[in-house]
Amino acid sequence: MNPLFERLRQRITRGLGPGELGMVMAGAGVGKTAFLVHIALGELEAGKDVVHIALGQNLDSVNQRYETLVPKTDDIDRTTLFRRRAIQTFSDLRLTAARLEKTLQTFRQHLQIEPASILIDGLDFQHQSATWFSECKALAKAAGAHMWFSKKISRRAPDRSVPGPIDLAVSLEPEQNCVQARLLKMFDDPPPEGPVLWMATSTLHPLPDRNQPGDSGLSPGECTLLSGAHSGAEAEFGAQAENFGLAERNFSFKGRGVARHRGLVLLEPKDLRQGEVSAAYLNAHMKREFSDSEEFKKVLQTIWHQVNSAQEVFAVGTIQPDLTVKGGTGWAVELAKHLNKPVRVYDQERECWYSWEEAEWKPVDAPVIRFQRFVGTGTRSLNPSGRKAIHDLFLRTFSQEAG
Repeated sequence: MNPLFERLRQRITRGLGPGELGMVMAGAGVGKTAFLVHIALGELEAGKDVVHIALGQNLDSVNQRYETLVPKTDDIDRTTLFRRRAIQTFSDLRLTAARLEKTLQTFRQHLQIEPASILIDGLDFQHQSATWFSECKALAKAAGAHMWFSKKISRRAPDRSVPGPIDLAVSLEPEQNCVQARLLKMFDDPPPEGPVLWMATSTLHPLPDRNQPGDSGLSPGECTLLSGAHSGAEAEFGAQAENFGLAERNFSFKGRGVARHRGLVLLEPKDLRQGEVSAAYLNAHMKREFSDSEEFKKVLQTIWHQVNSAQEVFAVGTIQPDLTVKGGTGWAVELAKHLNKPVRVYDQERECWYSWEEAEWKPVDAPVIRFQRFVGTGTRSLNPSGRKAIHDLFLRTFSQEAG
């Protein structure tokens, strides 16, 4: 068991029972999903069934979480372990009680999954009904299961208030190079004082200090560039990834020309549809009209696959007066904003990096890559300044490893 969970278990008077609700809350990138996966693994190892519902995510990214957190030893049969697990992903961030009930019925009828634990990750609570938690309690009790939610909060102004129907609540709080888990609610008992400290060497989700050049805390072999393999900035991101020893996943589709073939993923029509966006929504958010050609629609759909499974986004282009980024690159940036993922843009005209913070672009010192899965995208009209910015980003992040 992960040391963090062992210490938490020692502080909690009892586990969740059927019909009871738990919640883990934290800022973006701190480890909410990993926390839920650890809960699932504990149930699976005990021979119990688990249903994991991921909103705004794809199946590949959820599976990777499990694969990463399961120890690679001969003692663990992954096939047997995961046989009791059912994963359902939805592209949107809302989940009605009817949809949840239908999902549970489908798994029960076709996979004979009777979950002891139901995990819901990525839910947009602001757009759920007032009766949402009560409906969840009823569904969980009928299924003989408890239910866990993840809730994203702002790092700058965190709201750690706990909804009344929640029985057990945990807050994950970054502290220098550590994460602290603090019990906010524990049934009807007063939560114990003081946090449970988790050091950055844990397998939950490290937060080392990555602000200094050459001190990213990442090795190239554990990182993956997500991109589109197009000419210009994307091709340069790919070339630097290969040069520094990173993996690549380049999302495209049949019939589209690509500048790179390393790590190429050709999405099928059913996969492309996961990233479908209406012209009205796109035009409203981008404040301009885009081509309605089938090829351009597919390009936008591939961008969803890049950004959705990434932990942060880097783009090279031009920031416009309306705060959007010029061209198709702008959709990757807007999507990252919408999903509350860290996003940084190198403006080739100003020759400066910018970070989206507090609804505005703020100039920042030369950034480093801080997460294992990141998007590298940008304009096809890459100039020498933009090319150097991409190279220097990799150099600052991996200079110690690159020698």
